[in-house]
Amino acid sequence: MEAYLQTRGQRRADDYRFLASHAPQPWWARYRDNTIFEDPTILVHSDGERWQVYLSGIPSARRDTTNAVIRYTVALEGAANVESGKDAELALAMVSAWLDDLVDDPALGRLTHELDERFDETVVERLYREPDGADDVRDLVMAAATALSPASRPEPEEWPEHWLGSVSTNRARQAFLARAARALDGEAGRALYLNVRATADEAQQLIGKDDPMTGILVDDPKWLGVAVIPLKKKREAPPEPPPSEGPDWRVVLLAAGSLTLLVILLLWEAWRKITGR
Repeated sequence: MEAYLQTRGQRRADDYRFLASHAPQPWWARYRDNTIFEDPTILVHSDGERWQVYLSGIPSARRDTTNAVIRYTVALEGAANVESGKDAELALAMVSAWLDDLVDDPALGRLTHELDERFDETVVERLYREPDGADDVRDLVMAAATALSPASRPEPEEWPEHWLGSVSTNRARQAFLARAARALDGEAGRALYLNVRATADEAQQLIGKDDPMTGILVDDPKWLGVAVIPLKKKREAPPEPPPSEGPDWRVVLLAAGSLTLLVILLLWEAWRKITGR
């Protein structure tokens, strides 16, 4: 498993970036219009061969020079196979912990505690200066995940292939974790917690015709007690008609000639009647 962590140091110059100059491809950028990455966000992706996890907006007990809360972002990537089953368990443990924390109190959450235990000011300062510290970052993130493991694996219910639910609803959170677990186990799918409220129509825009099964959670208290709103894949666009080949000019000329001859015959017949010939 690859593990990356973004945070900032206490010094003003040490602004947010992934530690040890070690950053993944920003695959999560496709959701920039649907979530504020500085606030709690959970993204789990799998194409059936590899999985990716993105957790952001995790508060730290550390403060910067303006006394603002310092945040963590964690990104994980792994292969979906039997050999990496332990990695999937660790990733699910972090997803589960952050989901519980953001519903309860993120500032007092388990994920915050475990990350703070390993990324104190001294460690962060060192990793800001060590471009070769990627293995240290990975080991510390995995140590935090191990402390959170194991996570419970909810039994999946009969949910739609694509759905939108409220994070305020326990059943929707359990379905979200079940969907995340299946994705981490190697089934193509997505589990997304997006902190920008969305209507079903807005969420529908995230479901393309080729997208795998997707569960979406949003923070909307108006849905309290509502477990799920089904979403549908975009329909296949109807096939375009074949381009017109234009008129057959032979037919056009033949018709024009026939019409001209008919007009001449009618005029001739009218002239004969008038003249009596």
